[in-house]
Amino acid sequence: MDAPDPAAHADAALAARMHALLAEAGFLDAHPTAAADAGGVHVRPDPDGGVEVLWDPGTHDAAVIAGAVSRYPGIRTAVHLAVVSVLTGAGYRAVCEPGAARVRVLPA
Repeated sequence: MDAPDPAAHADAALAARMHALLAEAGFLDAHPTAAADAGGVHVRPDPDGGVEVLWDPGTHDAAVIAGAVSRYPGIRTAVHLAVVSVLTGAGYRAVCEPGAARVRVLPA
């Protein structure tokens, strides 16, 4: 049997804290459902470590997401600034990646 990965557990715990914090700030539903996952801001563990906070227009189609992100750069920028403000105000290290549709929250 494989031993549990402490880093994966830490990232899942960080994702849960980010979700709770962003729900408190009004970015996310505190109790997500399948319908709530349609679009907007999402939190998930980052494969490279930490957590990523994403904004998407409500589809998993990469071409549609890329089109929406390029058509609405002001929305992406505003969401990134607001999310980074909430997260850094709570003491987390959050990094906007220029041109990306995500904010990375780095583990401590």
